[in-house]
Amino acid sequence: MSSDTPHIGLDEFDLAVESLRGRPDTVDCETTVHISEPITGRKAVTYIIRRFRTAKEGDTVFLHVIDGNEAKRIILPAKVMAVFARQDASLSTKLRTRNGRRIAADRAAAGIQPAFLKKEKAS
Repeated sequence: MSSDTPHIGLDEFDLAVESLRGRPDTVDCETTVHISEPITGRKAVTYIIRRFRTAKEGDTVFLHVIDGNEAKRIILPAKVMAVFARQDASLSTKLRTRNGRRIAADRAAAGIQPAFLKKEKAS
């Protein structure tokens, strides 16, 4: 086989996985999620998620989606995963703020004073 012969069976997805596998600065994990709804008759969908974390670049996710007879493979590069991480932090902050305000309003309606208002001021 000559050096300019393409690797049959190795596409961009496979080559990207192989480029990360076994590197000394990289760890990975794989999870499979199978979703089916037998009551509604909806067909099953299987997700295989393989996540690599490198010291410099961050996380890269390789996603297999198997929906019936159709399979898709998607690469989410480190830059995309960084966006997810920022969105996750932002959404968590918004949710904590919203829940904090709701809890404060519930306590105010119940006549419970916040602890910082209960303290006596030094004279």
